[in-house]
Amino acid sequence: MNKVPIEIKDEQRFERSQNQVSRNVAGETLIVPVRGGVGDLDSIYMLRQVAQAVWQMLGEGKTVAEMVAGVQAEFDVDHDRAAKDMKRFLAELLDEGLIHPKE
Repeated sequence: MNKVPIEIKDEQRFERSQNQVSRNVAGETLIVPVRGGVGDLDSIYMLRQVAQAVWQMLGEGKTVAEMVAGVQAEFDVDHDRAAKDMKRFLAELLDEGLIHPKE
């Protein structure tokens, strides 16, 4: 099945879904989706370094452009690479239902 690409704009803000639980454990962020009131232990996500920083910035309500700038500064990566990777990662989080656009 081919999915329609999600267009993510620099000025957009996203927020974490309420259908997940996330915790920092031993320096890594673990995300457990909650489906039907129960944690889906078959779908645990483990975030490291850059993804963990993005998850934190999502919780702070930053725009996509602000998150790209944050990743650029913290991880010394060029803008085009940071923007491309950020939009791909956000699309994956959207697809998994872990985040949604902020109203």
